[in-house]
Amino acid sequence: MPRISEFYGIAIYMYVADHRPPHFHAIYAEDEALIRIDDGSVMRGRLPLTASQLVERWRLLHREELLSNWALAQVPEPLSAIEPLRQSSAMSELARVTQVDHLGGRLLRVTFSDGLVRELDFAGALVGFLAAVDHDTTFATARLDAVAGTVCWPGDIDLDPDVLHGDHAAASAIQPRLLREFRLRQAG
Repeated sequence: MPRISEFYGIAIYMYVADHRPPHFHAIYAEDEALIRIDDGSVMRGRLPLTASQLVERWRLLHREELLSNWALAQVPEPLSAIEPLRQSSAMSELARVTQVDHLGGRLLRVTFSDGLVRELDFAGALVGFLAAVDHDTTFATARLDAVAGTVCWPGDIDLDPDVLHGDHAAASAIQPRLLREFRLRQAG
């Protein structure tokens, strides 16, 4: 199965002489989804939310190229590589999470791409959908989603990096309490 593109750890494949309707395979870590070219719907499988959103942005940009490759694959003929999704200049200016450290209980140390480090207390802030991680062992599994540049937990639970960075208040009244904030020193 030829790899036709790759971006942010997501590999895009298309089989030769595959079944209809026209689609491609998106693989991210251990997750895979078959995505229809025409409308972006998931035929089978699943991807984490952020990876799914990135794949959809890429599909919208390259729909015609995907359809051309689909036609080639049915002949079969060699497929063309498709340009990966590129980080927008606006996104590169945004501070994103680069490291997450569990400090015990409901405390996280979150390090950002601009050198800001924030220690946040999530006690009392994990309600609704977030209650799924309000258990000692589950909360301790907080990790970095390198694609989105934020904190995430299993089960597609992730947090807005802009809120974590302190650039914006959460739309809901629920947000972690800031315990400590400092900047890493630049080397040199």
